[in-house]
Amino acid sequence: MSSEVADTESRLTDGWIRPALGSDVNVEVGSPTDSAPADNTSVTLTLMDIAPAPPARTADGIPPLKLRARYLVTVAAKSAMAARQALADLAFSAAPSEDVELLPTAPGPELWQSLGVRARPAVVVSVLFQRERQTRPVARVRHPLITRWAPSRALAGVVLGPGNVPIAGALVEVEGLSQSTYSNHRGEFAFGSVPAGEPSPTLVIRAKGTRVRVRIASQAAESAPIVIRVPVPES
Repeated sequence: MSSEVADTESRLTDGWIRPALGSDVNVEVGSPTDSAPADNTSVTLTLMDIAPAPPARTADGIPPLKLRARYLVTVAAKSAMAARQALADLAFSAAPSEDVELLPTAPGPELWQSLGVRARPAVVVSVLFQRERQTRPVARVRHPLITRWAPSRALAGVVLGPGNVPIAGALVEVEGLSQSTYSNHRGEFAFGSVPAGEPSPTLVIRAKGTRVRVRIASQAAESAPIVIRVPVPES
């Protein structure tokens, strides 16, 4: 059994059940039975399900993983009246508790049938448990931050198909950067600024189902447009 579940059931026992019914109450975890206790009142916690609980948004660090478990709580005592009163005492004690949430859900006949016991008065409670996330230690930066100026240049070009026919609407992207544009009706395109250093930028052109990659020479003049030929199928 994981420590989170065991800790949660210990909190239910020591923080809710025993303060409400007394330190001599017997607490069991598992399926309820039809047998009556010989002496002390007995409370049975039956885990019904575990569901994720949305973590609270915090500004400090990573929030822990949180789960919410529902427990069916049944009581057995020497008399039916004593069992009903003990169950009522538990319900009243759960109402102001921040750790135990009393749910309005009533156990249906299908639940009792699946447990193999007769139906009886019971309450359903929800309790939260969590697990801290394991984070990797981050190494300290022991060197000063060095910044370098990256030169840039304007770039213009034209996209041509077979027979030097301009291709309009071709998508032209600078590979690795969020820069893209489309060629106009004359096949022309332009970028106001692209990296001018090494390595020289690469353009990716997509037109009529064809994709072409073109490396721009670093010594190419800004004033001369780049001619890109795309072997698109002739219509």
